[in-house]
Amino acid sequence: GKIISFDHEEEFGHWTQNRISEEKLDEYAEVRIAYLVPWQGKHLSSPEDNPLWYNKNYLSDLKEVEMILVDGPPGKTCRYARYPAIPALFDKTTSNCLIIMDDANRAEDIEICNSWAAGYDLNIQVGKSFDKGICILSKLKLPRLV
Repeated sequence: GKIISFDHEEEFGHWTQNRISEEKLDEYAEVRIAYLVPWQGKHLSSPEDNPLWYNKNYLSDLKEVEMILVDGPPGKTCRYARYPAIPALFDKTTSNCLIIMDDANRAEDIEICNSWAAGYDLNIQVGKSFDKGICILSKLKLPRLV
């Protein structure tokens, strides 16, 4: 497998990719600079909020995704900024894919996770005891979080 990360800020994306290369991990991990562009599709926010998400051109080669860790884009870009992750990637996932939402102590991100669970028939576990909270979703029944 390979870890593919998206960053909309060149400085941070290049810095991370350089660290990966220095450790000779290029065959296992890659950072793609994917600028934020207007989101065209279902969203929890209204169109007037100008929802943005990563340029989907950088997703076209993805298939059989086994895990999605959602930790962006930043909430300041628009309300429910992270919502497009699953509409954009769900059809590329395996039947046992895990979806992890970081910072799930925020009410907005819990709303997103609940919407994904309902809209994509996913099982959901929320772990509020983690530092900033975590939400795990899956097509499969999940073990209970500690």
